[in-house]
Amino acid sequence: MNVELKVEVLGSYSSTSPYDCQKTDRIVANMEKFLAARGGTMKSHTVFSNTDALFMLAAGTPEYQGLVRRKVYDQMASFDYEARIDPLQKRHPQNWHFAYNALLTSEYFLATGDRNVLPFLKWNLDYLAVTQNKVEATDTPWPRALAGSAGGWRHNFYGGLGYGMLPTIGVPAILSFRFAMDIGLEVDRSAYERGLGYFKHNGVEVGQVIYGNFSKPYTDPAPIDMEAAYHGKLPASNGMRGLAAILYDRIGDKRTASICSFYAANAFNNLAHAHGGNFWGNWANGAGAYLQGKKAFIRFMQGHAWYRDLHRMYNHSLYQGNGGIGGGQLLSLVLPRHRIRLLGAPESVFVANPKEVFRPALDAHKKRDYPLVQKLAQEILDTQVLSPADKAKAQQLVGLSKELQESIGLDIKKVERLIEEEKYYEAMLDLPQLQGVVSRQNPRLVAIEKVLLDPALGAVVKKDEERYKDVLSSLKFDVSQPKSSKEDEARWSCLTPHSKLSHRMPGMGKVSNEEANRWKFKVVESLPKAPEGWTEPEYDDSAWLETVLPISWYLNHQALLRTTFEVTDKSSIEALRVRTWTYRQQNVQIFINGKLVAKINQASNNATLNALLSEGALKALKNGKNTLAVTTLNNWRWGRYMTKFETDARNSVYNNGYTILLDMRIK
Repeated sequence: MNVELKVEVLGSYSSTSPYDCQKTDRIVANMEKFLAARGGTMKSHTVFSNTDALFMLAAGTPEYQGLVRRKVYDQMASFDYEARIDPLQKRHPQNWHFAYNALLTSEYFLATGDRNVLPFLKWNLDYLAVTQNKVEATDTPWPRALAGSAGGWRHNFYGGLGYGMLPTIGVPAILSFRFAMDIGLEVDRSAYERGLGYFKHNGVEVGQVIYGNFSKPYTDPAPIDMEAAYHGKLPASNGMRGLAAILYDRIGDKRTASICSFYAANAFNNLAHAHGGNFWGNWANGAGAYLQGKKAFIRFMQGHAWYRDLHRMYNHSLYQGNGGIGGGQLLSLVLPRHRIRLLGAPESVFVANPKEVFRPALDAHKKRDYPLVQKLAQEILDTQVLSPADKAKAQQLVGLSKELQESIGLDIKKVERLIEEEKYYEAMLDLPQLQGVVSRQNPRLVAIEKVLLDPALGAVVKKDEERYKDVLSSLKFDVSQPKSSKEDEARWSCLTPHSKLSHRMPGMGKVSNEEANRWKFKVVESLPKAPEGWTEPEYDDSAWLETVLPISWYLNHQALLRTTFEVTDKSSIEALRVRTWTYRQQNVQIFINGKLVAKINQASNNATLNALLSEGALKALKNGKNTLAVTTLNNWRWGRYMTKFETDARNSVYNNGYTILLDMRIK
């Protein structure tokens, strides 16, 4: 359904804009299916897979909650809890993993009350306490480099004295400490206080959440550029202003939370500029924007929709800005469900020192008797006069008990089916999480264990493991094509030659500057802002910049390119192909004489695309002059894609720039 919400809007949005719930739910459902088909979370990007699981936990679909449990239990199984961290060791595993392990695990416990995960949560927080930077400026010969860094985290324990502190590690880490303290877990509180001190020293109270550290305490608020706010261009600090807003809201500092949230809510057009990739800005910023209120959140989501949609892939996954794909960036789309603390869930019933009225239901939960939990919690709602906070806790118990019963029932049925199909390895993937939450007396679980734990099954399980990995491998998208033979290549000629080709664009097409195709070039913020009819042959592009390729332009802006080429005899052309460098290029669309003949969206991570066009491209040709129009959006990891564009586009090509060639093969 479309829910009409009155919005007080800055910028170019209508005053009444529909929040399309149906479209949002479809996007979320498609992403859940995508992740589920690949085993729950993306295995190839361990830093980001925890955020995929957070997305699934926050979405709350019972069918997929077992996959969240599987993710947490898989991580628990991979750690040696007896291992000790040596603070004198020069290098440790990167702190990213431990911060996001702790964040996922603490949110998972607060949502489910699964006490099996608490030792794992404590281990991660103990690791973070040891690897946190504790060096003060007065203790070193590098006072300016280290001043204000105590309480922060680098990639690893040392990370280089000149390497700045990363809020994308620090804010999730401190949030996890906060959640663990709410749970009643024994943690290093000095590490928590030191972390808050780091952010305070470096300006969080005036809205600064920086990568690095200031030599002196930062207390002066920077003037807010209201023109930038109007256009959604305030700085987002890798999205960590949004996450810092949530942190300070949870600890009761509403003033700091509000300042950080204001920046987050007015950064919807500025989330591409981020150290380390723009994933973090798109993952965390929307949640922080919500603290400015529902109207501000909807404005943020509307203003950011064009950019978010450009990241959506053909298979419903989401390109994450670092070459990976997954669902973490959709966290804001499930915010209205308020299922996890990051997204505004009320205080959990599983915090420390629960009220006596909840103890019978919580005892039943510890015994994994979920029907009894539901019965007792419903009785509390029906018979007790409760404060709003306590009512929310009783409702959490009722909802969770229903969800667990449905989720466990679906998972057991799935495992039983896999056993029947002799897919034993795939069935075993869910066994640890089921053992963690199902009563050990459950006859169906006992029967499953009898089959899967049989030592005689070893060889069969190994064979099925190979099958399952082949299944996952088949889901990968491969755009590689066989190389052309020398004989075949000799039949091709380039219709749009360039004067400069990098090593990434081998083959024909390089000519002198005088012979190179001249292109008309324009940059727009997003494709919907392109001039009407710009792909058509008769469009007047005389006011556009004239250039030759390769060329560069502003990060995360859409380039519009137009050129012409001659065809003497259309009937003699057997095939057309495009060659282009696809790394960090998104939403590539190619038009011949106004007809769309190809669409490419992050087709490969680090390669030249050499692709035949369909017969429709041949039909679009005509004898004489033809118009080729191309649009593409770049998404480079490090800052701007170019420099000095305003003065000299030809001399500002960065990293070899963008090139596209159109070739023809004669019959």
